[in-house]
Amino acid sequence: MSGSITTRVRRGARRFVLGSGPLKRTSDRVQLAGRLLVLLSVLAAVPLAVLVAGIARSHLEASAAAQAAGSHEARAVVLADTGDTLPPAADPAAPDATPTNPQDAGGVRAEVSWHGADGGLRHAAVVVAAGTPVGATVPVWVDRGGNLTDPPPDAATVNDDAVAVGLAVAAGLPLLVWSLHTGLRVVLDATRTRRWGREWERVDREWRAHQN
Repeated sequence: MSGSITTRVRRGARRFVLGSGPLKRTSDRVQLAGRLLVLLSVLAAVPLAVLVAGIARSHLEASAAAQAAGSHEARAVVLADTGDTLPPAADPAAPDATPTNPQDAGGVRAEVSWHGADGGLRHAAVVVAAGTPVGATVPVWVDRGGNLTDPPPDAATVNDDAVAVGLAVAAGLPLLVWSLHTGLRVVLDATRTRRWGREWERVDREWRAHQN
């Protein structure tokens, strides 16, 4: 039983390295190098993904900290009844528009007001929980000038984004190398076919000359 397993392993290894000996062509060696790169990419994908995820997490944390340093949470007063869903803002890119937040799903838009850095009253339509009464205060994030802005990402969001980057590297690196190897194999096969054609033409000419 162990002998048959050893034989199969040897056959598999020989197929992987495309044989050996004086008949091994340069194209075979190039193709073997491509196969080794594919194998190395698979083995290196996970540790490289962990490394990249760590770097991405550090970058995202620094970005979140910088965003948090340039903004703060303020309290805004609800000016309209939220019993009915209000129509969305006509231009989401307008300065008074509320930045989209995944946590806003299921809420309704309501007109709110808050005091800016200059003491002036600011207005905007933001998403609040349905049923929030008029006069209630809701949290909004504003920049140093008192303008509405996105809240900085929390630790869970940073972690999810870093994991997504790591998974993309873990899956993308082997796929990319395998795609390049497939293209290389197509080119090598085409080169071998042309070389075989030229060799057969040469042999055919020599054979005909010998017959004559």
